Amino acid sequence: VVKTAPKGRYKGIKRNYEVEDLLKLRGSIDIDYTLATRGANKLWQLLHTEPYIAALGALTGNQAVQMVRAGLKAIYLSGWQVAADANTAGDMYPDQSLYPANSGPELARKINRALRRADLVECVEAEDYKSQRDWYVPIVADAEAGFGGALNCFELMKAYIEAGASGVHFEDQLGSEKKCGHMGGKVLIPTAQHIRHLNAARLAADVCGVPTIIVARTDAESARLITSDIDERDHPFIDKHAGRTAEGFYRLREDNAIQSCIERAKSYAPYCDLIWMETFGYTAVKHQREVGTGYFDYVAQAAAGGISSTTALKGSTEEAQFHTATASADEDEIVTITAPENAGDETILTPDALRFLRELHQKFEPRRHSLLAQRKILQYRLDQGDYFPDFDSTTKNIRDDLEWSGAEIPEDLLDRRVEITGPTDRKMVINALNSGAKVFMADFEDANSPTWRNQIEGQINLHEAIRGRIHYVNPITKQEYSLKKNTAVLKVRPRGWHLPEKHVLINDKPMSASLFDFGLYLFHNAKALQEKGSGPYFYLPKLQNAQEAQLWADVFAFSEERLGLPKSTIKCTVFRNHRKFLLPDRFLVGMTSDFLRAYSLLSIKVAHQRKIFAMGGMAAQIPIKHDQTANEEALKAVRKDKEREASDGHDGTWVAHPGLVPVAQAVFDAHMKDGHNQILKQLPDFFTDNQRLTSPPEGVRTEAGFRRNISITLGYLDSWLRGTGCVPLYNLMEDAATAEISRAQLWQWLRHEARLEDGRTVDPQLVKMTIASETERRLVRAGSVVNRIPEASELLEKFVLEPELSDFLTLCSAINYFVGLTNHSNTCQLFSSEYVQHTDGYMEADDRYTFYWKFCLETSKRCTGEYAFTFFSDRYMLSSDVNQIKFTSSLEECLALCLNNAETSKSIVCKSVSFNRTDGGCHLSSQNQHSKPTSIRINNNPNYRIDYYENNCYNNSFTFTSNCEPTGIRITVDSLIPYTGALYGLYDFFSCRVEPKEQQHFELFFPYPNYAKNCSDRE
Repeated sequence: VVKTAPKGRYKGIKRNYEVEDLLKLRGSIDIDYTLATRGANKLWQLLHTEPYIAALGALTGNQAVQMVRAGLKAIYLSGWQVAADANTAGDMYPDQSLYPANSGPELARKINRALRRADLVECVEAEDYKSQRDWYVPIVADAEAGFGGALNCFELMKAYIEAGASGVHFEDQLGSEKKCGHMGGKVLIPTAQHIRHLNAARLAADVCGVPTIIVARTDAESARLITSDIDERDHPFIDKHAGRTAEGFYRLREDNAIQSCIERAKSYAPYCDLIWMETFGYTAVKHQREVGTGYFDYVAQAAAGGISSTTALKGSTEEAQFHTATASADEDEIVTITAPENAGDETILTPDALRFLRELHQKFEPRRHSLLAQRKILQYRLDQGDYFPDFDSTTKNIRDDLEWSGAEIPEDLLDRRVEITGPTDRKMVINALNSGAKVFMADFEDANSPTWRNQIEGQINLHEAIRGRIHYVNPITKQEYSLKKNTAVLKVRPRGWHLPEKHVLINDKPMSASLFDFGLYLFHNAKALQEKGSGPYFYLPKLQNAQEAQLWADVFAFSEERLGLPKSTIKCTVFRNHRKFLLPDRFLVGMTSDFLRAYSLLSIKVAHQRKIFAMGGMAAQIPIKHDQTANEEALKAVRKDKEREASDGHDGTWVAHPGLVPVAQAVFDAHMKDGHNQILKQLPDFFTDNQRLTSPPEGVRTEAGFRRNISITLGYLDSWLRGTGCVPLYNLMEDAATAEISRAQLWQWLRHEARLEDGRTVDPQLVKMTIASETERRLVRAGSVVNRIPEASELLEKFVLEPELSDFLTLCSAINYFVGLTNHSNTCQLFSSEYVQHTDGYMEADDRYTFYWKFCLETSKRCTGEYAFTFFSDRYMLSSDVNQIKFTSSLEECLALCLNNAETSKSIVCKSVSFNRTDGGCHLSSQNQHSKPTSIRINNNPNYRIDYYENNCYNNSFTFTSNCEPTGIRITVDSLIPYTGALYGLYDFFSCRVEPKEQQHFELFFPYPNYAKNCSDRE
């Protein structure tokens, strides 16, 4: 009958009328209510795909437009707002249904008209005549108590549908005595009467052919009166001994109001789509008094001869209802920071800076997504053999034109003979700027693990360095670090186009990490750098074509104009698989390989033709302090590589360690005695083609090379998961770029069944066996040191065995990977949302997503219960009652020790465990809060690295059986000070961003989600 309703829409819904009834009521012409239908179906979809739908009350059409622009997915039409300032009577009322019944539908109509205008404006301004956002968000309207009986509800529902409302809610109060949820004097109608109202509303929606969402609200929890005792379902809640009021109303009991609320909700459920249980909350009504609550109470009393049982202010107080908080008056709410702020962050995350980020996002994000899609298309063509890498024929005329050159090079960049690169931590920034290198490239990309703290603290460090204020004291040696008078020129490498900054949401979507890094640095530092005689200089990573370079050029031009910088102020430096291109061992592929040497010389030729720099590559070697012979060999290799670069014509080179600066500097000094660079050195006789540039070198593939690739990637992932983006391995500095080489080569060898020198073929079994072997070797070497090697091992196996090579190693930070004991027999997985970052040895989630840790523990016996352990976020066990302390590599291993001890009585009966996530300390105890309450103490200032768990397999309410299937994790908080325990337990562990700020005791239960094996495929 309602043909526009999605499948399953009315499952379980009851109607107390027949199909013939509504067909008779429809009339001879079917009328389409497009906005109402579209909105209702959209709202239905949101209800089934979103944890909740945030909506604010819109008083005007323009308010609604701003809400949609800010990213809200629905609009609420509040009867309280209509009463106060948006009713057709043009008067001001309290929230008591005193305004004309058509006021709400008229406001809904105005809102939809405003949204339509916004859509029209955006369409006419768009090149494709399409709006960039869906302006027609669902409107959920307040129908109060229906303004009368069932007929009034029928007509009001039709009016809202005609106005384009998607959902409507009805209250079970007496319409003539309706009160706001915060008021006293509420009068309920019988359960059966409200069901008639809901049935009438559904009939109206069916007659209109619209699947409107019907919300049934009950005020039974706070109401103290009811009109009649006609319905037997209401009898248990009527106070039969209290007598009736002067108006004839029955009085309700106060001791079972919650149960009354529940029973009414159960009765209403078959006739509605959602249940709203209104609670009394605070009793202060000053905000209602200001619009006439007390005035109308006086009217009611006067009209009733001085006696009224339904006055709204009865029992209320004048205590403050709301805690006032300062809020920005501009549009900054559009930009949402989902990570906690630390002291000092406000220096960088200023309102003006966030506004600039928003402008960059709005202007360039669509193009970025389009270009990333083009990457996949090109890769598909390469995979299918439809395309072979070649010079772009459409830009041949530009390449052949030898008249043009790059923009003038700033004076402080004329000499770039040695550049040092590294992450942006405070000590590195100071040491690199002091290293003697000509340029320091501060790296937010490959040398950096992109945790929120790393990104923000890196921005703070550069901000202070530019202003000469940066200072660092080693916490152990107390050695002080500060800048010298003369320092290296500063360049910054933002993250690549492919990466999102998941902690910054704009219109509910993560912004580009490239624009985030670039935008904050430029906004805060461009003019300060100019005042020092320098400028904003960047290194742009991982560009794959001219279109991506053009996007950066447009970002530069826009930013210069927006920030009032002279044109061309911003300067930059810029830098995929087939069986035919199988490479030999990674360390046999050097810059003397023919295809790499061809690209190196071509870079020099093209760059010098355009009068710009051609920079050499990075020396990844690091000084070897403990082995003089090995150190001399490393320095010899660096010197040889830099001599090749300098003699070829490179204008400068990179090093990864300050100790290599003198070596590289000496080489380039010898070749550049008469100038700062070699731009005048031309290579007119050098020619190459696409075949030479793509021809892999000859060489063998060995087990040693295969194993070394695995070891390097394992070591890097372990470091990256712990928050460090570069790590010394095999006396080389490995970062994301170099680890990518090893990871991609492993995948390539497996995909194309490469044959090793000893005759073996690289297959999945060999990959798994070698990863397991290298993992065990690293775990043995790590000993008791906290590490992420097991997780790194699972990630590496996933990356190498995946059917399609992931674009980047660091892109998917929320994989479903195995965790737990090394030799586990069951499937233990970490389930996490895609918006999760690894940092500082624990998991950090933003405020819209939850992650769950499923404890699948190795045990001989198992207990039955809703959960295996209860987690207390703010407690600890007295050291005097700790029986054993063991150091474990993971929380699951610690909990497994406790569970096994409890079951087998190996040494103690473990009833509780405290786990220190900093050092892996596992504190096992035979006591818990049941057996010895005095053993448990509450932290008023908790150390959030220490968590307390109680073993529910061994307390008064649980017994041993043969099966244990825990369904989730429960958080229990019982704090002396409100919110203390919640802060860390909720933010840094299960992180739902629930903020029960005024509660001292509460429990939250997190069931396990049902995820598929791939993090992008959720069931």
